[in-house]
Parts: sequence; structure tokens; C-alpha cells
Amino acid sequence: MEIVNWKDKYIDKDVCDGTQWGILIRFPKRNKIKKHGSNEYPPYWSKFIKTMKAYIGEDID
Repeated sequence: MEIVNWKDKYIDKDVCDGTQWGILIRFPKRNKIKKHGSNEYPPYWSKFIKTMKAYIGEDID
């Protein structure tokens, strides 16, 4: 899962209503990674969500 290599946005323009998502990861010295989407997801999205759930201990669906 190389999040830095994900596109900044993933948009499925054929879907008018659905699921929107966004992530913001902040690092020291003001560096950050910001990604978002609507009804389209980056590679390995399910694995990313599973990893984050285990890491933070909360449901994030």
C-alpha cells in the first residue's frame, strides 16, 4: 500500500449519488497527504481500511 502513489482524487462520474471518502495524513513539519474520492477507490483500498481499523481500533466504514 503505497498511499503516496495514489492519485489525489478518484471520481466515478457515472454515479450521481453514493459514497464519498477522504483521508488526510499529517506528518511533522507540516507535510501531509490528502486524497479523496466519490464511488471510486485507489488500489488496495479494502486492505488499507482493514489495516486502519486494526490500528485505531474503531469501525471506519
